[in-house]
Formats: sequence, structure tokens, C-alpha cells
Amino acid sequence: MARLVFLVRGGHDVGMGHVFRSLALAEAFAAAGHDPAQFFCNEDASSLRAIRDRGYEVTSYALSDGSDTWMNVDDGLSVPDAVVVDVPEPIPGALEALKRCWPAVRIVALDYFDMEEQNVDAIVNLFNHHETLKRPTGSHVDYYEGPSYAIIREPFRSFFDRPRPALERVENLLVTFGGADMQGHTLKVLEVLKAVADKHLTCHVVIGPNFKDVDEIERMANDLPMPCEIHRSVQNMEELMFQCDLGIHGSGTTLLEMASLGRPSIVIPQNDNEFRFANWFRERGAVVSLGHASELNTEKIKKALDALLPDREKRQRMSGAIHALVDGHGRERIVALVEECLVRKG
Repeated sequence: MARLVFLVRGGHDVGMGHVFRSLALAEAFAAAGHDPAQFFCNEDASSLRAIRDRGYEVTSYALSDGSDTWMNVDDGLSVPDAVVVDVPEPIPGALEALKRCWPAVRIVALDYFDMEEQNVDAIVNLFNHHETLKRPTGSHVDYYEGPSYAIIREPFRSFFDRPRPALERVENLLVTFGGADMQGHTLKVLEVLKAVADKHLTCHVVIGPNFKDVDEIERMANDLPMPCEIHRSVQNMEELMFQCDLGIHGSGTTLLEMASLGRPSIVIPQNDNEFRFANWFRERGAVVSLGHASELNTEKIKKALDALLPDREKRQRMSGAIHALVDGHGRERIVALVEECLVRKG
């Protein structure tokens, strides 16, 4: 049995995707007989609460200069066998600090694009965003890449093999932009939906724990010409996604979860990395991408909706294409490669 520590980050500025997927990965390690003993998380109340609500011990850290003290390591914490690092951007000095605290620990970093980092034992990337390097420069670093490593939460598993053919017209539309919606895309989509006169359509809007424009979202939702349901603190996201015929969302965790269910999507990338990732899926006919968030306007959203809402055949093709790319078993693959890393480098 291996003891694991998770280093994560979430909040208004980066969303909650890294926190939630590490929680899902921790569950997979526990199911495989390992001990996900501790989380280290930045000082974000929603992120810390989400971890504690799952029953895990969590210690907060302050983003600082990368010295050993940023982790607030408890002297009573047993030395872990491995640390899983899941942060949106490298924290300067963090991995070096981990190695100083625990010299023998194995560090596995998820979606980590500093290919010259030497204080890491394995990197698992869904997509390589480095401008020039195709793999880590360190010969000791194991490297894995591709959407087959997507971490999908356990409740989604029961829906993987349930067929859901596309309807003639979209009846349920999902609008969700993670835990924070830092760029206010929910409001932009609702503005477009004000001009959509479709008697068959029901809109489902998810409000995350770190949303800032809740009152305005609720006001606009109430003014739509179609029924609109507001969903807060969603506990059954897999069911909501599965029942919807089309989604409008970002191209991070939500894209991958929709893909595992074979649900067609219009994606709005929220940063440069998401833009490149969305393009990879778009080139394979799996999603409609509206381009970089900095160039987004309501006309683009309206054009995409007008095209997809009545086009059953295209939605069916997209559904098949995206489900073939994300089979939902990435958690198990990551558990296996961490086990292999511990055996080989132990």
C-alpha cells in the first residue's frame, strides 16, 4: 500500500477543476488499496471545504517564495511514497521544496508543462502545451500524454455504456462554466438565448460555488422565452449532463466529462491552453469550438446554436467522435503508472 499526498489549487481565478479531479483520483487510489493520506491546497475556502467534505485531511498553503515553509508540513505526517501535483500553473520552487522535505518521494505531475523541471519523476499531460519540447528534458522523467488519461469521476461510470441517440431537435441544453466562470460566459450565453424562440427547448444553467454574478444570472434566466432551471451545488452532475442533448461550456474538465458520456458540445475556451486543447478536438470533428475567449461575441454563440439545435445528424457524429477519444478510464491508467513508477524507481 502506497501513501499519497496531493498538491492542488483552486479558486475564483483558476476554477475548481483541478481540485475535483484530484479528489476523483484519490478515490481511485483508495479503491486500488492505497492511502490518499493528505491534501495540500491553497487558501481558498470553497476548495478547502470541498476536500474536507470528502473526508480527507487538508492543510492550506500560501503561495509564496517556494521555501519549505509554504507547505506547513505537519511533523506528525508520515513520509509519503508519492505526491500527485495538480495545479493550473507551476508554483515556483514547489517541487524542489517537496524533494527537500521528502528526498525519497516520487512526484507525479498532472498537466504540467515545464518540460525542463528536474524535480519530478513522471508527467501526465492530456495535451502538450510546450511551444518547442515534445517531452521532458530529464532522462529520468517518465512521460505520458493523451485524452485517454482524462480523470472522470466515479459516478459517471454507470452512464458510459448507455446509448443516448440524438433527438431531431435539442430538448435540453446545458450551460455550465465550472466552479467560477471567471470571464462571465454564462451571462453571454443567456443573452443569446433571449432571442431563441424554440418551444421544445429547456435550458439548464449550473451556478458554481465561486460565481460572482449570481443575481444577474438568475434575473436573465427568469426572462428567457423558454423554461430555464437553475442548478446549484449539483450532486448528480453526471445525470444532468446525460439528460442534456447539447452543452455549452469551457474546454477543461467539463469537456472531458461530457466526452465520456458522448454528449455533443459547443465549447468556449477560457485561456490559451484550453484554446489549443479545444482545437485538437475540433480538428477531429468532436466539438464546435468558438475560438479564444478574448474574441468571443454573442454573434458567434448564436450562429453555433442556430446551426446545431436542429441538426440531428451532426450532433450524432460529434457524439460518436468525442466518445471514441475519451473512454472514461483515465483514473485507472494513472493509478497503474504511479504504481509502476514506485516499483521501478523504489
